[in-house]
Amino acid sequence: MSKFKRTSRSNTASQKVILVGSGDQALASGALVNGTTSLGISDNQLGVLSWDFDGTVALGTFITAGVTAAQVTAVKVLQGTNTSSAIHTADVWEVNEPAFVESGIIHRDLIRSVSTLVYRVPSYSAYAVTDIPTITAATEYGAYVYLYGVRSDREFSDNDEVVYETFESPASLSSITDPTDYVINGLLYKFNSRSRVASVSNSAAVQRGNKNYIALAINSGGSFGQALGTITCASTPTTIPVMKSYDVDGNATTTNLVANVELVKALAKVIKAQADAVTAGATITNQITTSSTVEVIDPKEAGKGVQARATVTMTNVANLAGDTITVNGTALQEGVDWARGASTTTAATAFAAAVNSGVSGISATSSGAVVTLKAVAYGTAGNAYTLTYTNGGSAGATVSGATFAGGAATNADAFIFIGLDQPKSVYFDDIEQVQNNVEVNVANGFTSGTITKTKVSYDEGTNQGWKWTIEDNDRARMQRHTPQNVPFGEFFSRGYTFVDPTVNYTATLIDYYDYEETLTTKEQTPKQLAILLAATGTCTTVSSAVTNLATGDAISTATTDTTTVASLEAILGAWLDSARTYSGHAYKGISASGANFA
Repeated sequence: MSKFKRTSRSNTASQKVILVGSGDQALASGALVNGTTSLGISDNQLGVLSWDFDGTVALGTFITAGVTAAQVTAVKVLQGTNTSSAIHTADVWEVNEPAFVESGIIHRDLIRSVSTLVYRVPSYSAYAVTDIPTITAATEYGAYVYLYGVRSDREFSDNDEVVYETFESPASLSSITDPTDYVINGLLYKFNSRSRVASVSNSAAVQRGNKNYIALAINSGGSFGQALGTITCASTPTTIPVMKSYDVDGNATTTNLVANVELVKALAKVIKAQADAVTAGATITNQITTSSTVEVIDPKEAGKGVQARATVTMTNVANLAGDTITVNGTALQEGVDWARGASTTTAATAFAAAVNSGVSGISATSSGAVVTLKAVAYGTAGNAYTLTYTNGGSAGATVSGATFAGGAATNADAFIFIGLDQPKSVYFDDIEQVQNNVEVNVANGFTSGTITKTKVSYDEGTNQGWKWTIEDNDRARMQRHTPQNVPFGEFFSRGYTFVDPTVNYTATLIDYYDYEETLTTKEQTPKQLAILLAATGTCTTVSSAVTNLATGDAISTATTDTTTVASLEAILGAWLDSARTYSGHAYKGISASGANFA
């Protein structure tokens, strides 16, 4: 009969409880039960309850700062709920909100570890290709793009998805000013036409393809495109023009990529990786830096170079009266050639129209109070075009310089593939991993010369609310009032959840155990308490993210409920530190004596 004996379960999965504190509240104090229908703990407030019959703090009373494990040998950690103030309304089955949520009994000598992990933002993967060899005529240039991740492994038998495209250079390059830009545009246009973020109209809801990547054409030296260093995911995320496509009537549609934290972090890692490689002695001719720019992939403009440009900014509409702006020798006077109107915006619109109708070889567009002047001719010739502003008194406008600038014979000379996250299932999704690794294997014509390739892997991040929701659904909620198995597809009733999938958290895990004496063994039951506090990441520019990488993560994060953190450290943290004398438990993550919480 020995084979039927129960054995120690020290290696089984932990019984888990997840407590979520919110509202930046100090921990509860006083007695939990006070003889009324209201408990001594508020909604989403945390508290540490004495569970020692002989302790200096009475059983069922919340301990305060300074109480040690020598004074109270065991505690429970509680979280109040919306029904803590009216316990007669609580759901006894705990499918809806219970009166409170509690951990198991944490004995001072049965603690294994205390571990705190801060919220870490995720990152896309990226693969940069620079130092492209000289383009030759009548040559096929190709590339393989590999996408692989946890979700890809479930969909593709060889564990990765492969996309292959080619683009052939023309039989003669004599009419192409910049063959490298021409080939990059042609190849990336074909790849991006299969991307799920490439639009066939100006509505982002309409997609061209279903592939989880986007390719960016890069001018490593910087031009008029979107500078990498200024891309931000802050309150107003950067909208990056990536590609133009045309319908049969020649109408253009622009694919825009709106920056998010995953993109900012990925681009920062590419820039930092190339900078580190150069510091270590590598030679990268077309190094990608914060000054590099994302250039629009445009099949109609590919290979022509860059047009010189200048700007005129209207600053005071009243002061513009009678003023003259001379564009490459053609004087345009306000009141004669154009009318300023009632605002700087109307003045800019009118002046742009005057340029387009009265100045040859130059086009003008306006946005707000700024007029952008562009040489029609590509290349360096436009850099000699002149621009002056003459005012009749007080200045009403400024110009970018005495001449146009930025005209160049070359444009895109590198490219970056960004591996996008895979969309989650709409109805049910219990897979924590969403990111894709992207790798690029250039082939055919790219095989000559020495190409620089820079790969940065994705980062799934940690402590996102939707991941804790999966953890809560999988185990903690199923153990709330009756341990039960989860059948495939459907489940029995489960406990109420306090985890918000849209909130990110700082998590402190307390691993401990309990035991039961039986006739045959001393049976251990591993347990875990997870305390979650809301956290946020400070989204910034790519330039700042590169700087941050020198000392830590690209995007800094912090717990928002600082009052709760301080109270937890003073009460529960101090008790845990003193309990280490009895348990010898380990500090993990960023936890340390005197700094259990963050």
